[in-house]
Amino acid sequence: MKSVNILTLCLAMGISMCDDASASDGPLGVIGDEGFQLLERLFEYDDDVPLDALVLESRDLTHGKRHKILYSGLWRSRVPAYLEIPHDVGPPYPCVVLFHKLTDSKEQWWPMIDSLEGRHRDRLVSEGIAVFAMDMPLHGDRLAENEFENPRNLIEKELRQRYRELFIQAIQENRRGLDYLMARGDIDSTRVGVLGYGLGASMALCMAAVDPRVKAGVAAAPPTEPDPLSVRAIQNYAGRLRDQPFLLQTGTFDPWTTPEATKQLYELLDTPTKKLKEYHSDHRLPIWYINDSVDWLVTYVK
Repeated sequence: MKSVNILTLCLAMGISMCDDASASDGPLGVIGDEGFQLLERLFEYDDDVPLDALVLESRDLTHGKRHKILYSGLWRSRVPAYLEIPHDVGPPYPCVVLFHKLTDSKEQWWPMIDSLEGRHRDRLVSEGIAVFAMDMPLHGDRLAENEFENPRNLIEKELRQRYRELFIQAIQENRRGLDYLMARGDIDSTRVGVLGYGLGASMALCMAAVDPRVKAGVAAAPPTEPDPLSVRAIQNYAGRLRDQPFLLQTGTFDPWTTPEATKQLYELLDTPTKKLKEYHSDHRLPIWYINDSVDWLVTYVK
């Protein structure tokens, strides 16, 4: 694939997508097919650029061995990531790509102390599923890219362009992460899933729509975006799945969405195998969301 001139394409989208945007019965505007073809091109990347991947360290954990990986991303960036391989089964391994929340990092899934997301990852590995997670741009080991400023300030300062670029680059670099996984030889290319929380849930939906290697997914507490021209407007990706089984998990009182928007998002999911799981919570889902999402991925990826 060849990378796209983002400025030129965004200017084209500003014209073409507005003409193509369709009226919606719900609160979320949805673009049409021509607009989505332009949107999809934002996530293309130069797949002939060498990954130059390194394994920096390996560590035995309870159910698997965790490798710290470094590979080439976009704009001369180096992407740090973790890959945990299960102990008790042999290759080829099914694999779930994990997407962390805004302001968090890959450490969200491998915390120093007990956490919901740590249990989440641990249970996936105990089921014989490899897990992979990278640091988004400006996050975790890459905080220096943002001069160590909290990425949440992209929202508070309304730095919309940088926020958009973060989203696009994170998808491109996760796709390069899949390139790395496929090149290893021990990951089953037919059994790849995605799971994300918060902003990561939006990215999980996007990955499922733009990368055919994704076979199933879970979006936990995804924020909705009413502007159909935003790259974070997940309703555009929900309607472009390729029949992948998909689970949507939301809190009834989540301030980043509304029950009406959630219902519309679920109805837009373009797959015969889908489920909406609502919890009596805010943006922070209760502990039992873990078993619900792991059970889904075990069913459709393992």
